[in-house]
Formats: sequence, structure tokens, C-alpha cells
Amino acid sequence: MNVEPRGPVLQYERIVIHRRLLAWTHTVLAFIVALVYLSQIDFSHFAYWRLGSGLGITFMLGPPLFPYVLSAIHSRKVVTDDRVRLAGFILVLIVGSVLMGLLLRGAFGSVGKVTVLFLFGLQTFMYMWAAELLLHVE
Repeated sequence: MNVEPRGPVLQYERIVIHRRLLAWTHTVLAFIVALVYLSQIDFSHFAYWRLGSGLGITFMLGPPLFPYVLSAIHSRKVVTDDRVRLAGFILVLIVGSVLMGLLLRGAFGSVGKVTVLFLFGLQTFMYMWAAELLLHVE
């Protein structure tokens, strides 16, 4: 069995790779959840031709992107070189995204706007807690 020594260079290289993987994972999952979120909004009365309508869409994207932006920033700070812990955290991200996507699509019944905002806050808390639990190793 060929085992590489755990030197500082190898640890640094793994952390760099793990940071890139986390950034990619957060970006893809945030994009998917944002698309699902936007697909549930009625844009029939939205004046898309007006000046500033792009800013309106940006504000609409705030709630679904908030958990992923905060999680990406925090997980980048506490990332470890341990692959199993990283895989566990990515699994938490995927499961949370799937559950939120199903919730937005109505798989669990109709959910009000205030409840959806609360659940985005809960999702943020869970991602931050999972990052601390799984990635923050001293």
C-alpha cells in the first residue's frame, strides 16, 4: 500500500482543491435552487422592459442564494484536508438543496411566502452548523 506522507505541501494542495470543489458545488446547487425558485414566481405582470428590472430580478434571487453565499464564505474559511469530512459536508449541501427544491415545487404541499423565507434561513443555519461540525478541525 502506497501512502503519501502528510506534509504541509500536501495538506495545502488538498485544501486548495477542496476550496475549489466547495466553490463549484455551492455555485451549481445555488443555480439549480434559484431556477426552481424563479420557476414558481408569476412574472406575467412583471415589466421586464423597464429600466431597473434587472435589479428587481436580482433582489428576487436574494432569498434562494443567501444560504449558499454564506455557506460558501464560511466553508472556505474552515475547510479541512480530510476527504471524508468534505464528502459529508457536500452530502449535506446536496440533501438540503434537494429538499428545498422539492419544497419549492410543492412536493410537501402548498407553502406560504413567509414560511419559504423562514426555511431559507433554516437552510442557512443548517449549512453553517454542518460546516462547523464537519469541516472545522483544529
